[in-house]
Amino acid sequence: SSVAFVLEAVSLALASIPTASHCRSHLCCPIPRRLPPHKMAGSAGTGSVVEEEAHKEAPQAGPCALVLAFEGMFLAACGVYGSWMQNFRSGVMHSAYSGLGAMLALHICAAMTISGNFKLYMIGVHFALLLQALFVLVFLIQSYRSYGVPEKADRHPLFVAMAAGSIVCLAAMIMLKPKKKKKKKEAAE
Repeated sequence: SSVAFVLEAVSLALASIPTASHCRSHLCCPIPRRLPPHKMAGSAGTGSVVEEEAHKEAPQAGPCALVLAFEGMFLAACGVYGSWMQNFRSGVMHSAYSGLGAMLALHICAAMTISGNFKLYMIGVHFALLLQALFVLVFLIQSYRSYGVPEKADRHPLFVAMAAGSIVCLAAMIMLKPKKKKKKKEAAE
């Protein structure tokens, strides 16, 4: 009975703490987090806590996450294929490792974009765009450097395919990235 009393007291104490959540259903965040003092009810601010949290809701970025997941799998497959072409010799395994690393990085960014947390969404989308631009640059440089070199003739088409795939996925990501909602200007009377 004393354990039940303590549990009830703790649950009442936790219920009295002002909290905010990054989701509406509390399914993914069972532990409430404490609000900063400037966001607590009754503090001076521009709006209520509910209005501020609703304003920072992450947009639906499912299509962006799919593009990132596809590009990650594509780069991993190309990297493993590049190592396979050289019979997985120790000197060429960096191709597979780089492809798998790129896939891991892009999949982490994809998970961040669909997390539902506005800050994670922003970090994930923009870091993914930087990674994609870097991949385009790297594969274009590799394509240029391998063009006409007999030792790299077998890898040149792979570099071109990776550059083209990265360009297409970067363009798709830019087109599918949720745009900012424009605020309506109220007419002054």
